[in-house]
Amino acid sequence: MKIKLTLLFLLLFSIKSFAQLSLSETISYIDNKLKETADLKRTYNSQYTYILSGLKFSTHSTNKNKVVLSFNRAFSDNTSDELQYIFDPTHISEVTIKSDTNTEAVGMMVVRFVGETVIDRQKATKLTETTTKSFTFPYLRTDKLNAERLIKAFLLLKDLYNAKKSPDPFLN
Repeated sequence: MKIKLTLLFLLLFSIKSFAQLSLSETISYIDNKLKETADLKRTYNSQYTYILSGLKFSTHSTNKNKVVLSFNRAFSDNTSDELQYIFDPTHISEVTIKSDTNTEAVGMMVVRFVGETVIDRQKATKLTETTTKSFTFPYLRTDKLNAERLIKAFLLLKDLYNAKKSPDPFLN
């Protein structure tokens, strides 16, 4: 009986470990979900709309402990801007759906961080760089499960980066 229970436990543990995505797979998944919003229109406020392009979610090119979210917005008044957020996923504190009355295909979720640890670069007429506690992330709202899946993906990303940074458990 003990052997059967042990084998069952090992089987369940192995199934769970096979189901978890790797760090690169998680980043790729979030990037693919982001790109689903390409060329779709979203209302900015009651006066303007914008279309998203140049969407990218990836590991920072020089600092592999950071992730970069970048995209462009082309507004209906013929202006545009470029947004880039550079952050450490271990600092994510919460991911929630942004509530708004907008019913368009592109929804927004808010990714919040512990403290002002996100580098926020915006370029419209000139480049500005500040730090912030959160950013909004566009997602395809027409798939009802997209938001839930993305929230899980961001939290998994945090866990994977935490595991990457933690000390070797077999050191001593």
